[in-house]
Amino acid sequence: MSGPSSKPKTLGDLLEELYSKRDLRRVEALSLIVEILTNRVEHEFVEKNFATMLYLFSISVKKGSVKEATLASNAIGLMAMTVRCRNKSRELYEESIPLLSNLLQSSLKILQAVNSLAIVTFFCADYSEETEKSMQILWHLIQELDCHAAHNTNSIGMLAGKIEAWSFLLSTLDGWRINSTHWKGAVVYLSSLLEVDNEMLRVSAAEALYSIAETRSVRKFSDSDETTCCTTDRSILTITETSESLLKDNITHLLESRVPNIISCTEDGTFQRKHLFFGKETVRLSTWSESMQMNYIKRFLGGRGFLSHIQNNKLLREVFEFVEKKKQPSMNELAKPENEEVAKRYFAPVLGTRNGSVDSDLLPFKSEKETAVHKRMNKSSNSAKSKAQTQIRNKKRAFAEQRKMSNLNSEE
Repeated sequence: MSGPSSKPKTLGDLLEELYSKRDLRRVEALSLIVEILTNRVEHEFVEKNFATMLYLFSISVKKGSVKEATLASNAIGLMAMTVRCRNKSRELYEESIPLLSNLLQSSLKILQAVNSLAIVTFFCADYSEETEKSMQILWHLIQELDCHAAHNTNSIGMLAGKIEAWSFLLSTLDGWRINSTHWKGAVVYLSSLLEVDNEMLRVSAAEALYSIAETRSVRKFSDSDETTCCTTDRSILTITETSESLLKDNITHLLESRVPNIISCTEDGTFQRKHLFFGKETVRLSTWSESMQMNYIKRFLGGRGFLSHIQNNKLLREVFEFVEKKKQPSMNELAKPENEEVAKRYFAPVLGTRNGSVDSDLLPFKSEKETAVHKRMNKSSNSAKSKAQTQIRNKKRAFAEQRKMSNLNSEE
């Protein structure tokens, strides 16, 4: 272990330590790797060392202790949201999804593997079928647990985590792309969870139900083409109408009665839009799906890590709509006109007239007196026009100096 005055280990040093035969040393190295990748965006390092990182993390997932496998799973998820090369991203998806799935189906029930499977799919899957494949893995694990019989807090926490991951992936799909054969009975099952005496589970089920409602394909998650069942006041509500909007309304009313204040909706049942501020930028969340995606990624990274990635991670920034906040103008800027011109009007004797009317024969010519007046009013440095133009130039220089000083103060 390094002393207090030792030079901090780099990511390269930590990767080398993963070759160690000592379990504790590998765990310590993985812990630091996860910390670094969480709090810093390392696009270049991950792409340069992609093959080595994927190989070493995979070995730790397959052969390591529970703690080592947990950290390695986390590291794989962080790789997925950092690597920008699509070929490498594709390889990461193909290699890690079976790996994480096997880990979840083994005796090791690791919630971090659930989160990483969802994150890898979110950032690396290319097709909706691949997203649904990961959702099927999670749905199979969800149904394995009988929420009514599971009194163990860890089991209920694991179930809630799987439902949240499933909903997170559902939020990325267009309703018309969803395969109607995969999710029959999902509404019934999730509605039943609203009766469980566990707030964490009720909230995760409520969020999943609203995600289903927002797909506008609720019937694909019901029992059949004619029936959708929801628990309302401990009775079963059967809906035979074909209207998707009616099905969505029933789910919304169900959530309002069972889990009020979980999801902020407008009077017509749609998502209440949000604006989040990050430094000089604003992120607009217009749908529940966008809000769920941001919340899930934030939980995965933690508060500090999320702030770092939302500001610097190009992949993550592409997911959400960023708007530059408009700079509030200063008082001087408010008073500054866009353009200023000088126009002076003066009257001289009408020299091109004869007997009170204009004589066109005299217009092309100027008398000496007329020329002198023109020079005095327009070209002389002492003329009113020249003095006004000088005042405008001085005013513009003053504004420029004020802007320069304002910029220097803001940088300090």
